[in-house]
Amino acid sequence: MRTRPPTKPLSDAASRGLNILFFSICIFFFMSLPVRKGSYDQNMFATTRSRLHIPTDVLFARLSNLRPDGRLTSIDEALRAKITTPLYAARDA
Repeated sequence: MRTRPPTKPLSDAASRGLNILFFSICIFFFMSLPVRKGSYDQNMFATTRSRLHIPTDVLFARLSNLRPDGRLTSIDEALRAKITTPLYAARDA
């Protein structure tokens, strides 16, 4: 029968590095879980029951009807600005 050589303990630097890697993986995993309340990570096309080829103004009008007081949030306004910005404007700047 063959005998295996005895295992060698990890060096302190390797052990520390593996611990940092493990805890960073755990932190990023828990941050990726959808448990945040008030998160606006919803599909606005599914929420408004709209198709993809709908005009932007109509889409955000439907979205504002679903928001409290009929007002778009700052996140909605930022998304609207990104969607309506023409591509050639970014190229010329």
